[in-house]
Amino acid sequence: MKPVFIFDMDGVIVDSEPLSDLYQESHFRSLGIDPIRAASLSYRGINSRTLWTNLKAEFALEQEVEALMSLSRAKFLAFLNEQPKLPAVPGARQLIRSLGRQNHRLALASSAGRPRIDLFLGKLGLAKHFEVIVSGDDVTHAKPHPEIFQAAANRLGASYKHCIVIEDAKAGVAAAKAAGMVCWGFTGLPHNTEDLSAADIIITDLAGLAKQIRTGQLPQ
Repeated sequence: MKPVFIFDMDGVIVDSEPLSDLYQESHFRSLGIDPIRAASLSYRGINSRTLWTNLKAEFALEQEVEALMSLSRAKFLAFLNEQPKLPAVPGARQLIRSLGRQNHRLALASSAGRPRIDLFLGKLGLAKHFEVIVSGDDVTHAKPHPEIFQAAANRLGASYKHCIVIEDAKAGVAAAKAAGMVCWGFTGLPHNTEDLSAADIIITDLAGLAKQIRTGQLPQ
């Protein structure tokens, strides 16, 4: 049986961290949030609700969590739509297409909201490759809880032990392992300083991996 692949999105398919940092610094300051202090809360890889619940408590924000989420998402989507080009992670498109040609079933499980997922995949022309998409809005628990990966596998009708997760964040690796799945940690972006040592293998080059996949061989 061919393994099922479950992709994270940010930092694996789209190099969104620089764009997110640029947007969030401005947006946080507009709400009276210190971006440096906020970054110390380790908000990468968590869903929007968890992020804003933490920020509301830490910075005593008056707005309700739902309002903070809605405002941030609307402004971030507008910001992203203004960008002339979204930076795909080098080799990501080749890898996704290579896996499809080898008849691997693909899912995407991202802590991002569905509108941002649709925007990114639409602009990159990748939506058609994913049989299942699970967003942060579809689950109750954020990574490192395994729920989002379990949900993706369940929707595919796939056994957890036959799933390979590709992740770039420590919380995502922990979530994949907690789900009983194989995890490939991707460290190929220069600004990724996450500790992915808990992953089963470390991948640094998605284009090289795509070439290997085309030969029908998976890394061990």
